[in-house]
Amino acid sequence: MVKIGIFDIELIPRKSWGRSIKSIARGKIGFKENMVKIEPKLAKRFRKAWMEIKEREIKRARHRCEMCGESGSLHVHEVWEYDDSTLTQKLKGYIVLCDSCHLVYHLGFAGILGRMDEVIWHIIEVNKNHGVDLTLEQVVMAISEVLNQWAHRSEKRWRIDVSKERDLGDLIKTANRLLNEMLK
Repeated sequence: MVKIGIFDIELIPRKSWGRSIKSIARGKIGFKENMVKIEPKLAKRFRKAWMEIKEREIKRARHRCEMCGESGSLHVHEVWEYDDSTLTQKLKGYIVLCDSCHLVYHLGFAGILGRMDEVIWHIIEVNKNHGVDLTLEQVVMAISEVLNQWAHRSEKRWRIDVSKERDLGDLIKTANRLLNEMLK
C-alpha cells in the first residue's frame, strides 16, 4: 500500500482485473481475452447479494464519500490486502467513494481517460481539506511508487479470497471457486 496523505492506494494487479464480487454480480469475471460468463441464474443471486452489500456500505458511510464527504453518485469500492509471499489477494472491506475519489483508486484508468491531472489536483485538495499539505512533487512521486508496485504485482497471478464477506452466506465458496478456478 502507498499512502498519499489520507489516501491508501493499492492498485489491482492486471491479472486480477475483473475478479471480484461485483464482477460476478455483473455476470462475468476476468478481463478481455480471459473473460468467462457466469450462468445467469447464479449471476442473479450474486447481483442480489452485491446490492445488499452496496446498500449496507452506503448506509454505513451515511450516504457520503468517506474521503471527501461529498454525497450524490457513490461507488462501493472493494478494498484488498495483498500477501506478497503467498500471492493471496484478500478482501479486506469496502470504502464508499464519490466519482472523483473513486478515480483516485483507479489511477491507471484515470491515465487512460486522460484525467491524471484532475486526479492529482483532487488528491491535493482533499488532503488539504483534511489538514494535510502535499506538494505536486510529493503526489507525483507517490503515484509513481503506486504504479511501480502495480507493475511488479501484475507479473504474478493472485489467489483471490472473499471469505470475509459474510453477507454472501452460502455463496462464499462459490465466489472463491469462480474467482480462482475458472480463469486458469
